[in-house]
Amino acid sequence: MKNKDLERIVKEFKTGNYSSFDEFYNLTARQVYIFVFDILKNREKTEDVLQEAYMRFIYTADRYQKNTSVINYLITIARNIAINVYNKEKKHINDNEFVNNIKEDETKEDLFYLLDSLTDIEKQMVILHIINKMKFREIAEFLKMPLGTVLWHYNKAIKHLKKEVG
Repeated sequence: MKNKDLERIVKEFKTGNYSSFDEFYNLTARQVYIFVFDILKNREKTEDVLQEAYMRFIYTADRYQKNTSVINYLITIARNIAINVYNKEKKHINDNEFVNNIKEDETKEDLFYLLDSLTDIEKQMVILHIINKMKFREIAEFLKMPLGTVLWHYNKAIKHLKKEVG
């Protein structure tokens, strides 16, 4: 009965009728939550991913093919979002390792020496991203550069700094 209910609700979503969303959520949320939480291991992030997954599901309901599993389609959406969140968090932690590894007794001069070993554009990328906490897309817009170029310069700078720090 559950699959038939889900099929009926998705059919309504395709016509723009979202009155059954609460029922849809109640039928699917537990399974999706457990799946996403297993990836992220964080309640708040899991709830954020769930919200985004349900919104994407509604917007892409017309892509759902009848006689396939509604819950699998929803979990696939949620899984992809969760993996993106996980990878973004992991990358953010790894990129900032070199700053955290600088010992307390090291002076600011050492940090400036490290930054001075970079080219001007690399130094700018590191300062904007790590110190000013700007996202790469914001940096690209700010500097009027393609996002790929910003990422390339930043990654090159991080590799150089890791090499310098040891």
